[in-house]
This record gives sequence, structure tokens and C-alpha cells, in this order.
Amino acid sequence: MEDAKSTDIIKCSNCNASMRFSISNNALKCDHCGQIEKIEGGNNNVVRRELTDNVMKEHEPWNDSVVFRCSLCSALIDVDKHEIMKMCPFCGNPAVIKTEELPGIKPDSLIPYTVTKRSATELFSKWIRSKLYAPGKCRKHATAENVNSVYSPVWSFTANTSSHYNGMLGEDYTVTVTDSKGNTHTETRTRWFRVSGYIDANYTDVFIPSGKQIPKKMADKLEPYPMNKAVGYRQEYLAGRAAEHYSRDIKTCFDEFGKYVYADLCQRIKRKYNADHVGKMDIDTTYKTKYFNYVLLPNYIANFKYKDKLYNFYVNGATGEVVGKYPLSAVKIAFTIIAIGAAIYGLFMIF
Repeated sequence: MEDAKSTDIIKCSNCNASMRFSISNNALKCDHCGQIEKIEGGNNNVVRRELTDNVMKEHEPWNDSVVFRCSLCSALIDVDKHEIMKMCPFCGNPAVIKTEELPGIKPDSLIPYTVTKRSATELFSKWIRSKLYAPGKCRKHATAENVNSVYSPVWSFTANTSSHYNGMLGEDYTVTVTDSKGNTHTETRTRWFRVSGYIDANYTDVFIPSGKQIPKKMADKLEPYPMNKAVGYRQEYLAGRAAEHYSRDIKTCFDEFGKYVYADLCQRIKRKYNADHVGKMDIDTTYKTKYFNYVLLPNYIANFKYKDKLYNFYVNGATGEVVGKYPLSAVKIAFTIIAIGAAIYGLFMIF
């Protein structure tokens, strides 16, 4: 069964055989007698925790997991303490070593997989066929390889803010200019003006990735994830699967969240004054409330080969969104450039 992973820690209440977590059932399933058991306590228990200076000390430790390290790509992977890690889900290296490193704090919640491995493979095929600038043979024959389900760690921040700002905004305007030969043309210039005031803003479940195995650019493209489908963390969801160990702590990620807030406030201020540009802007932000949630996001990590080169791609295990890199056809790009150039030349000749 391609959508189920085995676990030795949950026994069937009917026949005492080992049960599996089934994506299609979103429940534990016994392959021996077919018994299906709902994961108790895994629904509607998502709790946002107040962010304090001592949160890392106060948070419940993740005692039911262990950390493995890949000897090739150095990835740190959290798995159930009863599981044996046989292969790195990121690079396929079979040499993974159990470490003495502590798993850290226990996740608060996770978003369960709803996309099966088979579906992820089919979604990849549709995705690569849609890439018009990929070589024809790649679009037709590329095959997904090493498709592994891995939970990706993120810190989710929710906050209410009040900020004082003082800085410069720019507004564009056009002027007609006459050169020394009497020819006229228009130029766009910017008129700068100072603004100062207060602005309030609320943020809910802003994800800041705390892993490093999925590049940030790709991780951003995989969003959004349906946070309304999140459930309170239960170890049964991780049975037979792996979770990337967080490599950036909550303080580091909250600092990045602060940069996100600053950039967002700049855009809000710009819109408030109908401006076109933001210059130097000083913003002093007070967090009236701030909460966090340590969330595991469902992803598939895989690759495909074209002309002996590997290309990585990723699938959102909750929505089916596919992102990744793929080869480009130099011939198709050249023809496009020529066609655009010909069209511009034709318009120039007409007018």
C-alpha cells in the first residue's frame, strides 16, 4: 500500500497486529484484519503558546523521538524512537547514523498528509508537462525518483502590533522635457515627502521555516498550507515517516519574523498615503501580544534525471502544489526572443 507507512508502536485493538497510518483514511489501519482506528486527541487541539524569554526551557521536550544524521548531506532527521532509519529522505544516502543529539522541543501541531505518494508522482508528471520551455523529451519522459514524505519544521507566529513610524515616501509624476534639438519626451520623476504617525497591524500564523533542506525560495512557493486543517501533534502521525530536525531556534526565527513585519508595515504605510516608493523609514514596533506554534508541514521531496543531471522538486503534501527546477530548452527560448523581436519590429514599421 503506497499510502501507508508501518509502525511497531501501535497495536490493533481487534487482533493485536501492528497498525499503519493511512493517508487515505487519515487514521490508523490494521492490514491484518482491516480495523480502522481514529487517532484520538489529534483533532482541534491546536494551541498557540505565548512567546516568552523562557519558552525553550518551559516547552515540553520531544522525548518520544530520536535524531539521525546523514553522513553525506549532514541533514538531521527526527523519527519515532521505535523506528530504524535506513535511508536519508533528502539525498538517498543509506549511511544514516543515530546521534546523541536531543530532538528539542515537542511540536505543537502538524498538518496531516492528504496527498498520497502516488498522487504526488502524478502531480509531478502534470507539472513537468506544463513547462513549455522545458525540452520536449523531458516533458514527455521525465520520471519522478526518490519520492519521500518528510515533515518540514516551521515556527508559526501570531502577533498584535502597534508601531510609530517616521520616514520618507516617494510619489511618481511625469514631466515633458525638450532637448537641445527641440524634440520632446516624457520623464518619470519622484517627489519625496516626509510622513510620521502610528499604525496597528495583526498577524496570524506567519510561517518562518526553521529547517534548511528545502531552499527558502522553494519553501515560500509551496505555501500556503491549510492551517485550518492542522491538528494537535500526536506521535502516531509521524509513525513510519521522518521530520526534518529544526536547525534554527525560535529566537532566530522570531528575529526574521520581525523583518517580515517591518517590510509589511512599509507596504501598509505606502498604501496609506498612495505613494509609489518607500525611502528611509524608521519604525518602532511594540508587540502587544505575541504567540507561536511549532508546526510540522507535510511535504514530498524528490528528484528527476535529465541528461545525467538531477533536478530536485517538492510537493506540498496537503495541497498538491509542485515547485522545483527543470532544464530549459535553448532552442525554444531563442525562437521566443526572435518572435518577440519580429513583433516589435513589425509594430515599429506600422507606426
